[in-house]
Amino acid sequence: MGEDRELMEEELLKRIAERIKRMGLQAPAILFLEANKPLAFIGGQALFFSAPFLGLIFGFENVSLFADILSRPGGIERLLRKLEE
Repeated sequence: MGEDRELMEEELLKRIAERIKRMGLQAPAILFLEANKPLAFIGGQALFFSAPFLGLIFGFENVSLFADILSRPGGIERLLRKLEE
């Protein structure tokens, strides 16, 4: 089950990174994420708090999964690696 979760996380991060790239916001996103690395845990907790509302728009599973990624150490680094690919 852990491998499935890891695959789901990688797929979500890939989709987020691709969307940012398509919108032409790769450089600003990297700058923003680098500057706010220390606040990643707080951002993850804020996502958990707002999941009932954001889940209606983005899907509950996606919001919960992204909040979980941000709440763990190294979550921002994983997204940054996807953006830099």
